[in-house]
Amino acid sequence: MVTHRNSSLDGATIDRVACEVRLQVDPDASPHDRVALSPVRGRLIVEGLCGRFDVSGGMMAALPNHIWGLTCFGAGRAMVWFHRTAWIELAAEVERSRWSAGHELGHLSVHAHDLRRTGDSSETPKMEREANLFCAHLLIPDAAIHRLWSQRNGSPLPADLATRFGCSVVAAERRVEEFRTSA
Repeated sequence: MVTHRNSSLDGATIDRVACEVRLQVDPDASPHDRVALSPVRGRLIVEGLCGRFDVSGGMMAALPNHIWGLTCFGAGRAMVWFHRTAWIELAAEVERSRWSAGHELGHLSVHAHDLRRTGDSSETPKMEREANLFCAHLLIPDAAIHRLWSQRNGSPLPADLATRFGCSVVAAERRVEEFRTSA
C-alpha cells in the first residue's frame, strides 16, 4: 500500500486508510462503534500509505505540556511517544489522549515517506491538517456517520457521536460538517 504523493489526500482515501488502520489497532472494532486506542501503549503492526511499521508506544516525561504525542520512525519501526498525562489517560481511553494517539497514527500512516523524503517544514501545516483528518476518520468512520444519518433521517447529533466514539463534541461537529459537505 506504499505510495508517494505531492498533493493533499482526499477524504475518501483518508477514510479508507483510517478504517484499515482501525482494524489493525483494534481487530474487534466495528466501523459503527468506538475503536480502542489503548493498544498503542504497547506494540502493534500498522500498515498505511507509507508501508508497514512495527510500532511501540512509550511515555516521555520530557515532552513539554503543549505536546501530547510525538512519532519517530525509520527502517520499518516507529515509536509513538506520549506526554506523561496522555500516557496515563490513554489507558483509560480519555478522549484527549485518544485524539493524540489517532493523530500520531495519522502521521505514521500517511506522512512517513513524505517526512523522510523532504524534511520540508513548509509542509507541516498541511501534514498536521491531514493527521487531524485521519484521526477524525479513525475515530468516526464515514460508514458510521452514514448509518446514523440514515437512521435519523438527517444529521446525527455531534454530542451523540462524541459519546459513542470517544471524542470531543468539537471533533464530532467538524466530522459531521466534513461528511455533510462531501456527501
